[in-house]
Amino acid sequence: MQYSLFSFSLCFFSQGSYIIAKPRPVDQLQFILEQTRSGQGQALEEFFHLHGNMQASAMCLILATRPNKEVAHWATEAYFKHGGEPHFIFPTTLGPNGAGPSPNQFQQQPSSPFSSFVQAPPSLGGALGRPVIGPEVQLSGKHNGLILYLARLLRPLWNVSVTIEEKNEGSGDIKVLSHYDIMELA
Repeated sequence: MQYSLFSFSLCFFSQGSYIIAKPRPVDQLQFILEQTRSGQGQALEEFFHLHGNMQASAMCLILATRPNKEVAHWATEAYFKHGGEPHFIFPTTLGPNGAGPSPNQFQQQPSSPFSSFVQAPPSLGGALGRPVIGPEVQLSGKHNGLILYLARLLRPLWNVSVTIEEKNEGSGDIKVLSHYDIMELA
């Protein structure tokens, strides 16, 4: 994605000048995966906590698509283990005049693959004239990380003109032609 491997800072002291290089977060993740030689461990949990599930999951996908098969395998393992799971957020009470939930009155339920079948939503009223509000789905970091990764991949294409329109003067028909050969797009 990015081309520079480090961000550099130049510091001047009375003893001399120093160049401080800080690796990108994706390079830090790769270093952690290579040191732990797995997609598990305390360092990975701390990395996901520091950068958030969405960003860390997107970085795992970046590493999973690199040619180094070992790192790709560990990144895939970390993506599925630490990326989080979707869960429901149930409103606990209705706001003033029954007009929906009050701010900060959502209750998070623990997630499991069967949580939607096991847990019943709390009673929300339902009397005539009052809205019944169902649970809200909180998407996983894996889902949001995948969306972020795809958006970063497709970002260069948003401003590129892929087709041109040609109008045939005689018949008035409009042809849509591509700037690119089909093999270039594949």
